Amino acid sequence: MAIPRMVETVLNEYITLFNEHLPETIEGVYIHGSIALDAYVDDSSDIDFITITNRPLVEEDSTVLSYIHSTIAKIY
Repeated sequence: MAIPRMVETVLNEYITLFNEHLPETIEGVYIHGSIALDAYVDDSSDIDFITITNRPLVEEDSTVLSYIHSTIAKIY
């Protein structure tokens, strides 16, 4: 199964932003939902994924996560 190019682009941008703002925290990013089921539809489906971190995130991290998600939403 190949990941659609747009999904790969968005996830790479997400990982880059995450690493810039919360360095050395990501353990893995796992896709699920329509992408994993090979049912993704361009311009219709959302991108479902789970990020695994190597430490519990604290309340202060929520501001950073909100920034990352809003930045991705503005770009894509």
